[in-house]
Amino acid sequence: APAPAAAAATPPPAPPAAAAAAPMPPPGTGGRRIDVHMTKGVAGLGVDLRDNGGRVVVTRLKEMPPGVPHPAKLAKPPLEEGDVVLAVNGAEYSSFKDCVMRIRSAASAITLTVSRGA
Repeated sequence: APAPAAAAATPPPAPPAAAAAAPMPPPGTGGRRIDVHMTKGVAGLGVDLRDNGGRVVVTRLKEMPPGVPHPAKLAKPPLEEGDVVLAVNGAEYSSFKDCVMRIRSAASAITLTVSRGA
């Protein structure tokens, strides 16, 4: 007797791990988007930046000499360690080097769009 055709026609269920294979968003893009308005000081923004998988992350607020205003702390709202820079003056960047170049070449008033809390 021939085997029942219905058993061969039923596709196997998709493995549950298939959803995990979806591409992850770039690191640091899952938090709140905030526009930080600031004025560069004599020492730039007063922060250390690091390349983290194609995203630029604020790793440290630098110490300022006595009497020197801190641009990152005076920003509206203040820039924070862990903030991920998404754009400089409304323009997205293509690399860490491009982001730093955009910051350095900007006028003293600058707006950084950051992701916070990702």
